[in-house]
Amino acid sequence: NLDKKIQDVKVTDCYLKSRRASVVKIYTKNRTKGKIENIDFSNIKAIGGTKDSGQAVILNDESGTNRIQNIRFTNVNINSSNGAGYGTYINAIKNLKIKDYKIYNSDGTGIVIKNSKNVKIEYTKIANPRNPKANGISILKSNSILLNKVEITDYKNMGILLQNTSLATITNSKIEGIRDADVSIYSNSKYKLLKKVSNKENISISNNIVKRWEFNF
Repeated sequence: NLDKKIQDVKVTDCYLKSRRASVVKIYTKNRTKGKIENIDFSNIKAIGGTKDSGQAVILNDESGTNRIQNIRFTNVNINSSNGAGYGTYINAIKNLKIKDYKIYNSDGTGIVIKNSKNVKIEYTKIANPRNPKANGISILKSNSILLNKVEITDYKNMGILLQNTSLATITNSKIEGIRDADVSIYSNSKYKLLKKVSNKENISISNNIVKRWEFNF
């Protein structure tokens, strides 16, 4: 029943392998009322995706109303070598914590975050993309984002792309092998490049104005 609430679920100490696209899929549908809250994944190893299929991890509230909240990933290692999509796709999620997370061998961008708020990603490694057009992390139309101790290697496009995103902080992170830019900040649909920064800088963006900002949740 997609109108019921699902909450307080823990998934731990698992090896996951999917015959279909995703090893983890949490979603709500349009025209339903159900909520998903307080879900914990820890100590997970996974191989995601059928060959030429989609994202290894999907968190998607199709209604865009933040009905998926308080999701945590800790010590998760995902090989997305079989899938044809992103390593991790996050849409319209509120209060998401990712720590000690590894995603590698994705065909598309390592982590995509859209329409979300209060997202904290720490001690995360993203590496070995199979597509030269992929970004390490893309953050679109989101706010209150913290990236700390994030390592992105081997990407040929952008290390981190921020588009129409406010209240974002990137600290103590390492980005290597980037052809276009370590961190690129765009505003509005024209994709006007506002700033390229080196991986030696800590940056913070509020409405595309660089300043210091941090948050806790």
